[in-house]
Amino acid sequence: MTDVFDDLSADALSRVSAEHYFNSFMCFSVVPAVEVHEGEDMIRLASPGIPNELTNTVLRCHLSPDRADAVIHMTHEYFYDRDVIPSWQICPGGLPADLEERLIKSGLTLSAEQPSMCIDLDKLNEEIITPAGFRMQRVTSAETMIEKHIWLSRLSEERSLGTLIMEMFSAYGFDEESNWQHYIGVLNERPVSCVSVFYSAGVAGIYVLVTLPEARRQGIGSAMTLRALLDARERGYRVGVLQSTEMGYNVYRKLGFETCFKIKTYAPPESEK
Repeated sequence: MTDVFDDLSADALSRVSAEHYFNSFMCFSVVPAVEVHEGEDMIRLASPGIPNELTNTVLRCHLSPDRADAVIHMTHEYFYDRDVIPSWQICPGGLPADLEERLIKSGLTLSAEQPSMCIDLDKLNEEIITPAGFRMQRVTSAETMIEKHIWLSRLSEERSLGTLIMEMFSAYGFDEESNWQHYIGVLNERPVSCVSVFYSAGVAGIYVLVTLPEARRQGIGSAMTLRALLDARERGYRVGVLQSTEMGYNVYRKLGFETCFKIKTYAPPESEK
């Protein structure tokens, strides 16, 4: 196991949250259809002909001020040549200091701000009530993932973001030693929720938490997150991290998560997509 991260200072938690987030994108390097570049200047992912913001994006930018505008232009050309739309995800520490202004000047707009949150796993709120007939199970095979995962099981046969994620999960495997662990939530014998945990940088990260609309507001999302993080704590981990949607923010707050920073996404205006 990676050395457990246990520095709970605000600056340290922000740094490890960002590092973990970047590492999650690097996992796509095992998927042949995703071009992954990791250099001193940036992390860049592209999935030619498969448009989506997750696998067509730029992260962890450290551009020199004298070349930043040229690199931004060349990067956009790189994406457009592959028939996909670029996005840039900006976390604290991106360079140059005026990178966001340069992205706006290049024609991009701020399209989203997503809270990056963290928690001391010793301070988890464990008082979660779930409906009768609800249970969770760990996914131990690709077959179970495809059959019961409420999002991945609905994929078409065409190439999509979902198929790329499934390829990545399959490449990492489903045994207990994998860096990725997956859970399915079942209500009255019907799969209604799912969540994945990524172990990296000495912390446990929550990803792909989804609950069917008809099963929401019953504590299921909270229960899924709690169970996954309790398993992480049993493995010896001290810190949990995640990136919250607007819908999930209050759920995570009730569990004890705090916001470290906001991830800002810049992309072309809707009219140009």
